[in-house]
Amino acid sequence: MPDLVDLAAVKDALNIDQGDTTHDPEIQRYIAAATPQIEYITGPVLPRPVTETHRCWGSSRIVLRQPPVLSVNSVVEYLGLSAYTLSAQAPGTTLNNYGYVMDFPETGVLRRVSSVGTEMSFLGNAVVVGYTAGLVSTPPRRLPGRTRGHPRSVPAITAGRRRPALRRRRGGLLLGRAHPAVPAGAGDPGAGCAYAVHRMTAPLGTTTVPAAKAYLFTLLTTQLQGDGRTSLKVFYDDPGTDILDDIVVVGKMANRVSKPFTMRGSMTGRGSMWETYDIEVVVSCYRGGDQPQHVYERAWLLATQIESAVRADPSLGGLVTLAFPAHSSDDPKEESEQMGRLVDITLGITIESDF
Repeated sequence: MPDLVDLAAVKDALNIDQGDTTHDPEIQRYIAAATPQIEYITGPVLPRPVTETHRCWGSSRIVLRQPPVLSVNSVVEYLGLSAYTLSAQAPGTTLNNYGYVMDFPETGVLRRVSSVGTEMSFLGNAVVVGYTAGLVSTPPRRLPGRTRGHPRSVPAITAGRRRPALRRRRGGLLLGRAHPAVPAGAGDPGAGCAYAVHRMTAPLGTTTVPAAKAYLFTLLTTQLQGDGRTSLKVFYDDPGTDILDDIVVVGKMANRVSKPFTMRGSMTGRGSMWETYDIEVVVSCYRGGDQPQHVYERAWLLATQIESAVRADPSLGGLVTLAFPAHSSDDPKEESEQMGRLVDITLGITIESDF
């Protein structure tokens, strides 16, 4: 693996004459040790080829493991023993039913798309991706610090005494007089390292729960309609006393579990964690009189429309990796005052996503 900086650049930063090779082996060991530590935190910096195998199992997205992604070289989907090469499909274009889109190169999110550009599930059970990981441009190959015009920026080397310019400290490496790892000013020669600092200090990825719930509410409000004789309304949480004959409630979130997804230092930014949870959607239909079958069929018609809406948009507009109707139960009964029939159906929409 090549190093992020070379020996000459480090010696310049430490104000060590290039002709003085006394400490070259020690400096070179620090350089070799620093490169993998930095890339563990920031992801690949120097471009390199990567080949990965992902188990897709009906998902419409995969997350490449070594972002940022400079370019995707090949995507091959395997359906049993048959291999199908997928092609890049730019937004707004149509090609064939074997397409993919790299939406977020910085986090490595790759989507499977159809011939009309809509997101679809992988047809096979595995996909092999070859890509180039790294930054578009490499930070300047020199360290920020004082120049040769300030010879006292690093204490002098004296005989019989270990030079303090290179020394260990707990939790990392210290070069010379605690020069900042990355300069604050944009004009500094080391400003090219800003990308690494951004990845280390960016706010933690945000859960998709509120956005997914809001999307479901809007989706169902748009697509569900009354039967022409009764009114229907979609509610965000508890409908209160505003009870109509047909109501749909986008209710509570349950069973949320999150876990590390791509381990990289402090796990900042979207794509470092994975979450799975359920959003409960309740269909409630009431009719006066004694019409149990009519009410039951009406409730299940609405439930089926909800399931179809989610299945047609499994990424919820690109907000999540996968959403699908996972479980359901119904509760038909006579209304408490024996004035009519009531059927409640509870649907569980399971959502999986990186964040």
